[in-house]
Amino acid sequence: MSGDPRKRPVPPSPDRDERLLLASTLLRRAAAAPLGDPIGFAALPALTRYALRTQGLGAPAPANSVAECLLLAHAYAALGIEAQIRVAELTVTDNKTGAQSVHGIPRPHWEDGRFFGHTILWLPRYRHLIDPDAERYHEIAAWKAGPVVAAAGPADPERSDDGQIPITVTRGHLNLSYSVGPREATAEVLANPVVHTARDTAWNEGANLASEVIWLLASERSDGDTGMIPYPRAAALIDAARGLDRRGAVGENVYFARRGALPGTGPFRIHQIPLPDGTPEAATPVG
Repeated sequence: MSGDPRKRPVPPSPDRDERLLLASTLLRRAAAAPLGDPIGFAALPALTRYALRTQGLGAPAPANSVAECLLLAHAYAALGIEAQIRVAELTVTDNKTGAQSVHGIPRPHWEDGRFFGHTILWLPRYRHLIDPDAERYHEIAAWKAGPVVAAAGPADPERSDDGQIPITVTRGHLNLSYSVGPREATAEVLANPVVHTARDTAWNEGANLASEVIWLLASERSDGDTGMIPYPRAAALIDAARGLDRRGAVGENVYFARRGALPGTGPFRIHQIPLPDGTPEAATPVG
């Protein structure tokens, strides 16, 4: 090969069929998660998003972590899972060299439409942290391990969850130490007009992502498996999806239709799927 990178042959970009195949492989791996373990299911929306995004399918990579968290928060909400967007400071320590880098700043803010800081999702029911945008930082991206998903463990009775929640995750020889900020600090970030403008788009993209999750599990896992999911609305959606037909290709808007419905019967979105009486309502994204 030429030593001049400008003269090297450019490999062809994979076409849509190839990208769909690669995404399908990643999605099947994600769908093998132990669904009875709360963190196994909590990881699935973030892993599904990662599988699609890395293959150029679905919503494109956002400009900042706020937009990515907003999309995922709406996906979790559609599945009946409360997800709070929270500001966070992330310290990455290389255990081989001792080098440290800090991402996120003490007072995150917007400036000329750009966000300075870092955000994650906090799932309060089981105290899970989801960082869908960790690979924005090159030292983490080098591991190609996808989103960070961590269980914080039991709450400290001396500390409110609205305080600074410390969580450390190991990725290879890196320690990723999170300090999750209080909701008041996040409220200032989310009050920006940029976020308000993005909410409708995030709702649509989040609905598509949640639809991919329920369709994937309805196709790949048994009733017994999905019945173990600790979120009743998500389990009910998956059960209902087994009796529906899908409309829309992977990475596009997802609609459903009743199997055997008469021609002309309109398709519907995930929030319109008929569910048994007593099924919990969709959650409201917090933030």
